[in-house]
Amino acid sequence: MLQRRSSPSGKETRRTYYPPLIQAQSFTAWDQFRAADATPIYPQRAMEFGPLISRGVTGGAAYNGDIHTKVIMVVNLFDVDAYPWNADWYSARVKESLGDRYDDNFRVWYNDNADHISPARTPRLVQYDGLLQQALRDVSAWAEKGVAPARSTNYEVVDGQVKVPAKAAMRQGIQPVVDLTVNGTAKIDITAGQTVTFIARIQVPQGSGKIVATEWDFAGTGDFKAWKFGAPRQTANISMTFKYTKPGTYFPAVRVTSQREGDTKTAFALIQNLGRVRVVVHKKM
Repeated sequence: MLQRRSSPSGKETRRTYYPPLIQAQSFTAWDQFRAADATPIYPQRAMEFGPLISRGVTGGAAYNGDIHTKVIMVVNLFDVDAYPWNADWYSARVKESLGDRYDDNFRVWYNDNADHISPARTPRLVQYDGLLQQALRDVSAWAEKGVAPARSTNYEVVDGQVKVPAKAAMRQGIQPVVDLTVNGTAKIDITAGQTVTFIARIQVPQGSGKIVATEWDFAGTGDFKAWKFGAPRQTANISMTFKYTKPGTYFPAVRVTSQREGDTKTAFALIQNLGRVRVVVHKKM
């Protein structure tokens, strides 16, 4: 299967899982490998290893969506091991099983800019632990006290790619949303010595928390520096300037953190996201 993600540079990141094994499952993301009559275009392996791995890891779970408790599924959009569209496939199984009871028992929260394993230090990914911690708190309150959590993330699956809205009010879920621009756009070319203006528009979905921290990495190296923006709040528009003196291609980023109660001291349930742009600095003529 081919997974594509666009970067600020305009280039696509491609990851391949090949050859595909598509005989049995109703995964629409594999339709690109099927002929018009739904038969495989390419030769298939004699044995499907996916089901064998699943049985070993899950103890033989059927994945039929027949759940009997409250469930919040947390899924990372940059996951290279468990593709994001898998959650959409399983969500459909739950809908088939629960019918009208689906919204009373199941949520899907997509987590942007996060991978299968939390990064130690990178300008391209965020930690997912905090979102998972908040999901555990919310599913507990849902099951034990009847307190319904935030709605599922709004998304669509296009050619096997999960796409989420750009605005927090439309995206929903609980992750903050970041829109970062440099001189009003996503990528610029400048001359060494020029000062540029970054604007970060940050939103947290209604009722999901407040922004408690922002960090900037103007060089795109993963060395984020904290910047105090004031009291915790649901939305923030932050303007920053920076002068690039050395030629090169930079991918500056802003990393933001939200927390349900706006607690700036706690180490738990801190939910991150980031915005990135491209700055190409040329030598002076």
